[in-house]
Parts: sequence; C-alpha cells; structure tokens
Amino acid sequence: MSYSDLRDWIATLERAGELKRVHAEVDPILEITEITDRVSKRRAPQPGGPALLFDNVKGYPGAQVLINQFGSERRMRLALGVDSLDEVAARIHQFLDVKS
Repeated sequence: MSYSDLRDWIATLERAGELKRVHAEVDPILEITEITDRVSKRRAPQPGGPALLFDNVKGYPGAQVLINQFGSERRMRLALGVDSLDEVAARIHQFLDVKS
C-alpha cells in the first residue's frame, strides 16, 4: 500500500485506531518529547504506545507535530503494506541474493 501524502498516512493511522490527537498546548522544547517518552514506554494497551499528533504547539500557530508514527510493529507493517515484517526481510534477501 502506498500513501499519497502525510495527510493520507495520518488518516490511515486514525482509522486503524493507532493515532491520538493532543489538543492541549505543548511546548516544543522538551515537553513533546517527554509526553511521547511516557506514552511510548507504556506496555498496555499496546506496546510502543500510539502515534501522537500535537496540533497546538506553543509559539507555532497552525503547526502540527506527528511523532511516534513508526513506534510499533503494527504501524510499521501498516506503513510498509505487509502482514509480517518477515515479508520485507524476504524482499531484501532477494535483492542481496543476486548472482553475478
């Protein structure tokens, strides 16, 4: 699967239940990373935590920050359009197994 742009990828994450939007004002210096660190280290309900979309960044009106978008195996599989990461490894192996 391919995505036409970042908006398309964000919509896909949201439909899959893999995205949480943060509407509270956050400071881009250390606060976004601290929130992400805490959320991504939780074990439940999903390892790696959700992708986070901060839409109220202090000092940057209208800017949004997407973080932790590839922070779980499920999101990596979704991004790569595969059912298993082993499929990607097999594709890479095919490229490396070329006889000269």
